[in-house]
Amino acid sequence: MGAEEREFEQEMGTMGIREDGQAADPGAAASERKASTIKPPKGSHDDRVMDTNNSSIVSKRSVERLYHETPHFFRYFVKKPIRRSPLINRGYWLRMHAIEQTVLRFLRAPSEMKKIVLNLGCGYDPLPFQCLSKYSEDCTGVTFADVDHPELMSKKRDMILEQSAMKSLVGRIQSYGQDGSTIVMRSDHYVGVGCDLRDIARLTKALEEELQIGSCLVLCTAEVSITYMDVNAADALITWAAQYDNIRFCMLEQLLPQGQGHPFAQKMIQHFTKLGTPLRCVHTYPLLQDQESRFLRAGFHSAKARTLWHFWQDQSLVALDLRLHLNEVEPFDEWEEFALFSSHYFILEAKKSSTSPGSPEATGDDAPQGLSLKRQSEVQTIRSVAADDNIVLNGLSSEAKLHRKFGAVIPFSEQTIGLHGGISDKGRVNTTIRYQDLDLEIERTSFSAPPLDVDARVCHTITALDEHRYLLAGGRTSPDNALRECWLYFSGQWKPVDKLPIPLYRHCATTVAYGTVDAGVLVFGGRTTRGAVVNKWFLWREATGWTEVFPSSEALQPRFGAAIASTNACRGVLLGGMTEAGVLCDEYWEWVISYGQTGDLRLRLNSLKGLHIAPRLGACLVWSFAGLLLIGGISTSLIPVGEEILRLSDGAYGNDIGSLMLKPTPVSTVFNGNRNLLVGHAVYASGNLLLIAGGGAVCFSFGSYWNTTIWAFGTSTRFNSKSFARRYVAEVVAPLSSPPASQVADSRSVPSVARTANIAEEILRVSVESAADFDNMMSLERPFVIRGLDLGSCTTEWTIHELIKKIDADRLVTVHQAQGGHMNFQMKNFDYVKKPFGEFMHEACNGSPQYLRSLNAEKPAQEPAHFYDDFPSLQDQFQLPQQLETVVRNQHSSPLRISGPVNMWLHYDVMANVLCQIVGTKVVALYPPMDAVHFKIPPGSSSSPMTVFHPDKRGSVSYDRHHTRAVLKKGDVLYIPPLWLHSTSPLENLSVSINVFFCNLKTGYSAGRDVYGNRDLQAYENGRRDIKKLAKSMERLPRDVGSTYLASAPLVTIKNATFYRQHPTPTGANDARTNPPLFPNLTFELPSSSHKQQHWSVIGPSSTGKTTFFEILRGQHLCFPPTSRSYPYLSSPALDRKDQRLRNSFRAIQYVGFAGKHGGGLRGGNTAGSYLSARYESRREPTDFTVLDYLKGIIELNPSPEVQMDLTEDVGLHKVIHDLDLEDLLHMPVGNLSNGQTRRAKIAKALLDKPEVLLLDEPFMGLDPPTTRTISPLLHRLAEAQAPRILMSLRPQDPLPEWITHIVHLGPELRVAHQGPKHEVLHALGLRAPARNEVKTSDHEAVKPFSLSREGLSLRRDSSDSEGEPIVEMSDVRIKYGDKVVLGNWQESINGERRQGLNWIVRRGQRWGVFGPNGSGKTTLLSLICSDHPQSYSLPIRLFSLPRLPQPGTPGISIFDLQSRIGHSSPETHSFFPTHLSVRRCIESAWSDTFLSPPALTYERDILVDTHLKWFEPDLNPAYQPAAAAGASSASRGKPQLTHGDHALYLDSAVTTTDWADTIRFADLPFSAQRLALFLRAVVKKPDLVVLDEAFSGMDAALRDRCLLFLTWGTTKFFSKWNQYCKRSTATTTTMPGTTMTVLNTPEGVLDLEGMRVEGLSSEQALIVVSHVPEEVPGLVKDWMCLPEAVT
Repeated sequence: MGAEEREFEQEMGTMGIREDGQAADPGAAASERKASTIKPPKGSHDDRVMDTNNSSIVSKRSVERLYHETPHFFRYFVKKPIRRSPLINRGYWLRMHAIEQTVLRFLRAPSEMKKIVLNLGCGYDPLPFQCLSKYSEDCTGVTFADVDHPELMSKKRDMILEQSAMKSLVGRIQSYGQDGSTIVMRSDHYVGVGCDLRDIARLTKALEEELQIGSCLVLCTAEVSITYMDVNAADALITWAAQYDNIRFCMLEQLLPQGQGHPFAQKMIQHFTKLGTPLRCVHTYPLLQDQESRFLRAGFHSAKARTLWHFWQDQSLVALDLRLHLNEVEPFDEWEEFALFSSHYFILEAKKSSTSPGSPEATGDDAPQGLSLKRQSEVQTIRSVAADDNIVLNGLSSEAKLHRKFGAVIPFSEQTIGLHGGISDKGRVNTTIRYQDLDLEIERTSFSAPPLDVDARVCHTITALDEHRYLLAGGRTSPDNALRECWLYFSGQWKPVDKLPIPLYRHCATTVAYGTVDAGVLVFGGRTTRGAVVNKWFLWREATGWTEVFPSSEALQPRFGAAIASTNACRGVLLGGMTEAGVLCDEYWEWVISYGQTGDLRLRLNSLKGLHIAPRLGACLVWSFAGLLLIGGISTSLIPVGEEILRLSDGAYGNDIGSLMLKPTPVSTVFNGNRNLLVGHAVYASGNLLLIAGGGAVCFSFGSYWNTTIWAFGTSTRFNSKSFARRYVAEVVAPLSSPPASQVADSRSVPSVARTANIAEEILRVSVESAADFDNMMSLERPFVIRGLDLGSCTTEWTIHELIKKIDADRLVTVHQAQGGHMNFQMKNFDYVKKPFGEFMHEACNGSPQYLRSLNAEKPAQEPAHFYDDFPSLQDQFQLPQQLETVVRNQHSSPLRISGPVNMWLHYDVMANVLCQIVGTKVVALYPPMDAVHFKIPPGSSSSPMTVFHPDKRGSVSYDRHHTRAVLKKGDVLYIPPLWLHSTSPLENLSVSINVFFCNLKTGYSAGRDVYGNRDLQAYENGRRDIKKLAKSMERLPRDVGSTYLASAPLVTIKNATFYRQHPTPTGANDARTNPPLFPNLTFELPSSSHKQQHWSVIGPSSTGKTTFFEILRGQHLCFPPTSRSYPYLSSPALDRKDQRLRNSFRAIQYVGFAGKHGGGLRGGNTAGSYLSARYESRREPTDFTVLDYLKGIIELNPSPEVQMDLTEDVGLHKVIHDLDLEDLLHMPVGNLSNGQTRRAKIAKALLDKPEVLLLDEPFMGLDPPTTRTISPLLHRLAEAQAPRILMSLRPQDPLPEWITHIVHLGPELRVAHQGPKHEVLHALGLRAPARNEVKTSDHEAVKPFSLSREGLSLRRDSSDSEGEPIVEMSDVRIKYGDKVVLGNWQESINGERRQGLNWIVRRGQRWGVFGPNGSGKTTLLSLICSDHPQSYSLPIRLFSLPRLPQPGTPGISIFDLQSRIGHSSPETHSFFPTHLSVRRCIESAWSDTFLSPPALTYERDILVDTHLKWFEPDLNPAYQPAAAAGASSASRGKPQLTHGDHALYLDSAVTTTDWADTIRFADLPFSAQRLALFLRAVVKKPDLVVLDEAFSGMDAALRDRCLLFLTWGTTKFFSKWNQYCKRSTATTTTMPGTTMTVLNTPEGVLDLEGMRVEGLSSEQALIVVSHVPEEVPGLVKDWMCLPEAVT
């Protein structure tokens, strides 16, 4: 145990460590960056060393879970298991195995003496219990003693006593130890000693009194513990041990076999120094012989040390079957990095015996006999030969520090090479680094890198057949996913060619040619699928493809990572490599390939005996101008610097096999810059030049070392250490990929845009000389444009300045302020805003989408507008000429219309009118009355919700139906006949016109007030009155009798209808993706009354379209056929006695939403000064409207006439206030209402309009159970009285009220799965409604107590959970508004002192849950943390150890600093978030100072955002089409994928992009997806503090669980259905409680993609969660706080 274990906690968020441990590749450089920024933890050095055991046992627990049989004991000390990377697992396994083997030999050694195993600096290592359980017979009479700091040992004792599995093994417990006692636990087989190892006297007393250590045979073990002690203290401990006559000492810790300059040693030393636990002893005793001498000087009779790499190579210590078992458990391919790690750790065994030092026991003859190993100083990889002075190696730093390892060289020319694929600091890549000689003018365009069609890969080969052809072969994605694909470069292009016969990586390849036969590529060995190792030979030629070649002699041992090179056209050398068991191959072969007389290929092999070179793995063997060179790799020991590059031959060889003479000679080297680590490097040789580029390694978990120096070979006359002419620069080349031919669509199959039936008929343009001419034209009943009329001086004098001057800049006008370029009256995507006329004009001219339709200046709600009366200052400048006498004589109204760049909604007018264009140009699209059925106009309305103009192209009609098109220019007059539908689109920023309505019918108009000229004709009114009389007569009869003659008309009738958001194209091309059908073939009827009342509920997850279903009921969305949706009741006489506006379905059917734009409180969306912190201010602002203001419709500073005329009668108002219990809230600002109070106010506001139907969208979302129980009976009373009828939508997790009688159950893909009576639907779903007040709508049973959360986390608090410095500190915090205390109205006792208010500390690493009823102050509390609350500046609150305001000697913390360190998601954030932002911009705003300010992005942050978007694309992209549903495309077959339910999600960058996130707006997302986007915004930047205030409220259960899993594990785990997973995998899975899904480890192929690794919350982050629902509380939460109601 030691401080190096902390690295795992530090690095898990940055290294390429997957929960299934399949690759450390993606995060190699990330770990380096992380390692370089680790801050030393606080506390003393002893505390830091002692704390390291927490992370050490986590790593050992990972090994135990994977490799060890039960029983497991680390499990009791590790509450949150984490699977480490394969490299770390393999390294820790070797450490544990080395200690275990040493202890086992001690236990089995014959002796008459009592044995003691003394673990010095034990930490939480359960070594005694492992031995007592696994080797019980060998432990007879043995006592195990653990020694560590008293505090740690006391905790360990308590853990042992809590677990019967450990307690039962130690035998009879004799004592537990008292406070301050050195012996904390004593039993038959185990003794716990709490003592500082530096206190030798106390340690001696305890061990001699308790164990009589002097008369026993003792084994001391110290695993990475005493190296952190002061050297003198550590030496004193060793000397103390040597005073006893019969003692053994086993020590495992670090060493520096090549000093501090070795790259691995640099990273290791830097890491521990930054952790605050520097390695002290290693500098004094850096080598094996130093450690041996240390123990001999202390008094031991013998001491033998070996590196762990030597230990691994000894097959007597690590048996063959055990090695193969390791590979079966976990695919592994980090051998070079494993060798580097294990070469820097050693295990030492020292002995002292009472017998003479020369006896067998004293000399250590019982030590294992196996591999004969020399001391590190004696190790040589070749014979001692003088260096060859004819070769000098020069190093030169490249100009661009581009990182790449395990790539392949593309030898384009002597001046230009490429390094393709491999691993970069961003993970596995398929780009190419170009190295180019800048001193030579070379056309860079001549370089052609492999296209992006070549999948990202590592450990592949690229071999030159000649100067113009290169073959790329094999490689891998993950260690168990080898590739077969091959690509050939020729004539400047890459093309796929024959695939390898079997998938291969880590194979070796070279060029061969025989006689006149075309050159080919010879491939040997490598690893294939599932990591199996092969010994096959394959030859590729362009004419024949791949052919297997069989050696004439005995086949070689299977191996991978060997080195091969051609010494001439058909012969060469093969050496090195590693077997499947991880053993280096100490063999050297000459090979010759030829053709027999029958044309068959022949391969002969000759063993090169007597070649004294230590075996190598991962070395490069290349034939160059200097002969045959062997470069880099790893060997049986760390290769000395002077022997990393060897010349094996100078080129002298004969023609017969066996004539090749190899003489290894070291090459002189001169370094310029950092030392290169020759692992994962690539070599290029041409002419008189040889380059070494790339390379590096993950240095265990200490960070990554990358080579940033390019080395060049040359002769000493041309190259020297002082002058180096050539300068090579590196740059990334990523050529665009052309789609494969199989994916290129036939252009003939693509529908032409010209096919759309968007036929426009240009309007008739005429000149009229008299009133009679105008009357004659009107008789045609067609629209027309009149040219040349004299409209007065307005056409020349009305400029923007003139209009402002004449009308008065300060005159208040009510304008329509749109959210975009098109207004929709039905959707109400605009707001009525009152502002000065001058301000409106300037904003409109500057492009603001605003529109003014003037109202009567005196009585806007009672009288129609009259231009001459309303704008007297302009009356002299506008006139209607005598040709329009009919218009003047029959004039009804004449409003002034001024428009910015915004399109008018499509509508019709009952009266005829002329539109006089004064300023600007506009386009008018007109449709005849008979086409009204195609535009989805709700009954009783004159406006269509459809958009006929293109949203992005002014004046362009996008609706593909025959229409009349008119372009109105200054002075034109358009005649619009009655009932003609029309919509306008200005072509300039400002358009001014006067619209004159007139009565062209002599009779037929309805009597009474008609402000807008749209009241229905008298004939229709009379007919409706007659029906009303009939209905009234029937009302006098009993209901059953009356219904026999006159059935009550349904409120809504939908018969076999399909709906669309936009008009579908005639061909239907792309509609399924961009304009999918909504609820196809829907049939539904909502009765206005029935013999037995029906109360409906719409149930389904958010993504199933509950809100869309409600919109359809109201009359939104296009209906096909148009007549399939109707509202019979709204046109029946039953409404004659009611408000006639209820004949409009949008008025009769009111929607009240509590999500997204509908659920963000009660403030007016465009109220000036509306901001998030306003609700917490004590000073009342003019915009702080009360609940009474809201109910009356006053939510603006100057309510428009349209709003004012809707003020509700006092009688109805008082009744609603009473029914919804709002009396005490009337004068409270709406911004101060709680969640439940807000719901009641919104329902009350809807009731004041007296609708026929009230649609409540998720009314229980975000409410605590008591509030839910209050709201539900209220809704029941309203439903029973049918005042109004209630339809509510519910989520599966919401309670289903007992009074609900009918259910619509929505399924996936916007379809109705079931509908009908409740008992029938529940039966169809396999559910039963229990006889109780409320039932759950989901099929989950009652929650049972689980030991694990859905994310697989322990629900118990772990004493080992790390906690850091305070992030939030609150002392006596109390919030009041006047006399009302909303937070902190309590007292508590702290350290015996009574304190008033809230006292709370949140530390780094803690996970808090804050709970309490609605109105208890949870949101107020969070507003203090996020500094939205003004009182956060004055209260005793410290955030990140700083006050909000500066204090003497202490700076304050700014709001921007807080925002950069806190990630926050809440309903308030949702309410104020700008909905026009794209999905990507939403997440990127995490790095913005405000919602709308530009984010501070970097390349890494872009990749991070892309990762989050890809991971949640099925939830964020409404147009997402799962690949499994339609069949994977040829481009996606074989790509990394996840299974999301029934869908295959392909995550390869060559298949998927995130471009969709730039076009999809936040407003376009369903509520559940909006909450997801805000959740990702809160966590994406890894803030110090994550605040989730009901962040998961409103999410579907499945999405919520995925978010909780993502919060915990990031992208390293995902959910999948168990039965689907079983079909394709046998890997270990975990079925989590409370869900039908299975938690799976993310496949390595996914995490290896660029940037795809995102870890969950780290120990450096804190979490605060607020929720009312247990299912929405992450399993991470271990600390809880429950706030009382504010009144208590």
